[in-house]
Amino acid sequence: MARKKGHCTGPHKYHRVKIDNGFVWACDRPTCGHWMPANLVNLLVGKLSTCWSCESPFQLNELNMRDVRPTCPDCSEEMTILNFNKPKQTVEELESANDDAPTEMFGEIFPSIKKG
Repeated sequence: MARKKGHCTGPHKYHRVKIDNGFVWACDRPTCGHWMPANLVNLLVGKLSTCWSCESPFQLNELNMRDVRPTCPDCSEEMTILNFNKPKQTVEELESANDDAPTEMFGEIFPSIKKG
């Protein structure tokens, strides 16, 4: 069965487009003519879209749809801020990195602070 002309073969790549009386969510793929009016935008929540940064598919939600070009949670700065409970480095790794740093320049940079 042939696909209809004007549709994506994978997830849409949504972005918000300003029009005269508001905005619509439209797919940016050149072969796709799909769009969703603003009054039906709640139907897009939970649908797949392609990330504007890394091109991987992800589910749209209220948080990433605040952006004109939504990105996946891995690329979104807001999601990184919300995931502060998952540190990329442990305290032990940070302390060991400080031990390896040259300490002789510490007194030159911060003469008023005594390293103990």
